[in-house]
Amino acid sequence: MDALTELYERWVNPLYLRLLHGNFRGYLLAEELSDKREQIIVDFRRCLTEVDPTIVTTLIRQPEWRARLTGSWYAGMRGWRQFTDELGVLLLESRVCYAGQGYCAALACFADDASAGCLQQYLNAWLPQVDKFYDQHWALPALVWVDRRLESRYAARYLASGGLWDQWTAVHHWVGPQFYLDSQRKFDLTLASALATFRGV
Repeated sequence: MDALTELYERWVNPLYLRLLHGNFRGYLLAEELSDKREQIIVDFRRCLTEVDPTIVTTLIRQPEWRARLTGSWYAGMRGWRQFTDELGVLLLESRVCYAGQGYCAALACFADDASAGCLQQYLNAWLPQVDKFYDQHWALPALVWVDRRLESRYAARYLASGGLWDQWTAVHHWVGPQFYLDSQRKFDLTLASALATFRGV
């Protein structure tokens, strides 16, 4: 087994489908306990305890979304703010589908002015491009998450009536009038449940 294959077997494959779209959330918030829920918790805690910044660097620099998604979540859950700038650049580039979910989650975990700046750069670049549906519905809830912790109002101008969010969603009629509220609720539950359950380090 070569080094890259071993890296994926150890750090990516056990978790990426659970992280995609916050799929783990349903198991963590279920009323009834299950063996699958307990296995998810064991796997996440083990990985978070043993991962190091070198592994995260390797993961987020892979050319596909699975490694980038998991690497970003590791960085965020461990609170490794040294990755802020690189994750911000990757988010803004938006070259790989799904990976942006991890970038947004990590930047929200950092919850500081620097991470807020990265999220604003993304929203400033991609909300005006109303024909593009990327990770806008992750980035704005992430910025609101940061606002709540900093007692700031970075997200207010995007959510103002007739503002960039309204202009963007107006083009995507299928999302429905409750799309922002649904996106914020899912993001909050996803990140809060992850932080409360997995971050035992």
